Amino acid sequence: MIKGLLKNRIRNDYWLYASWYKQNFGLFPALWSYIRLIRNNGLGSAPNPVSGGKVYLRPGTTDQDVYDQIFLTREYDIDLVTRRSSSMLVRILACLPCFLPASTPKQG
Repeated sequence: MIKGLLKNRIRNDYWLYASWYKQNFGLFPALWSYIRLIRNNGLGSAPNPVSGGKVYLRPGTTDQDVYDQIFLTREYDIDLVTRRSSSMLVRILACLPCFLPASTPKQG
């Protein structure tokens, strides 16, 4: 009953954002996020697990789907530290000084 009353009073895109936030981060973080959404004129944010900062999201756009793909399901992760790639990286880094100039040119 309360959910129905709230849903009728809240914009649909804000409701979907708050529901998504609750599903991923819990009820109380979703409530705080909704308050910040109202205070920031419709710009929401979610935690960035990589940097510890924030990722800003616009309700009603694909931002939440992109956040899910990148940070939650990690669909774009690349395993860069395989045995073959790490040995190749070591070889490339070992040869790198051969291609760099011995000193930087003087300016001006």
